[in-house]
Order: sequence, then structure tokens, then C-alpha cells
Amino acid sequence: MDRLEFLQKAGFLTATVLAGTLISCGGDDEALELEKPIDVDLANPSYADLEIEGEWLLHPEVNVLIVNVNSDIRAFSSVCPHRQCTRDWNYSPGVFVCTCHNSRFDATGQYLSGPANANLRELSVVREGDILTIGG
Repeated sequence: MDRLEFLQKAGFLTATVLAGTLISCGGDDEALELEKPIDVDLANPSYADLEIEGEWLLHPEVNVLIVNVNSDIRAFSSVCPHRQCTRDWNYSPGVFVCTCHNSRFDATGQYLSGPANANLRELSVVREGDILTIGG
């Protein structure tokens, strides 16, 4: 193999690896869906604060942010559309911040600023008494 042929093959291999890396960082929206709906019992002390306007939590078992917005409980995928961080979130008056790279979203999941370029994915929430069923 001469030097030109080697450089051509090495260049092709490098381009292929880089393309695969870029594609894998993009995330797969289908993989973000809940496998099955989850129930949250607001009578459980772990979730009771969600009854208070402005309170929120990152569900401990699945990648879901839950927030009380104007007495309406909403849920969003906690997978940041920028780099798919899932566990690094803060919430202060009306704004979610993914602390991985400081992307900001309002309480309705709408993109505000930062390196992300899409909204948070909202999940359905159905309330029956103290039970919230998320993603159904």
C-alpha cells in the first residue's frame, strides 16, 4: 500500500468514525418515551410538595421532571435536548436549568436559552384524586 492509498483509507475511516459519533450524540426521540405509564401518589410524603405552586421534582426512578405550574401539574422528559443529560436539573421561579451546559426552559418546557435548540418533551398527566398517571 503506497502513502496516498494509506491516507485515503485512513481519511475514510476517520470520517466514518466521526459521523457515527455525531449521529449517536443526537439522541433518539423514540427511546425517550416511558416504557409504561408511572403512577405518582400525592398522598405519599415524597411527592406531597407537588401540591404546592412552584414545587417540582425529578422522579427518582425514571427520567421525568414534574412541576406544579399555576396549580396544574405537568411532566417533562428530563433528557435535555442538547447532550441528553438526565439528572442535573435546577428549578427556580418558572425556569428549569440543565446544569450540564446551562440550557434553560420555562415551566411549560419551552426553550429559553443555552446550547439546546429544542423544547423539553412534555408527557401526559392524568389526575384522579391523589394519583397522577404520567405518560399513558
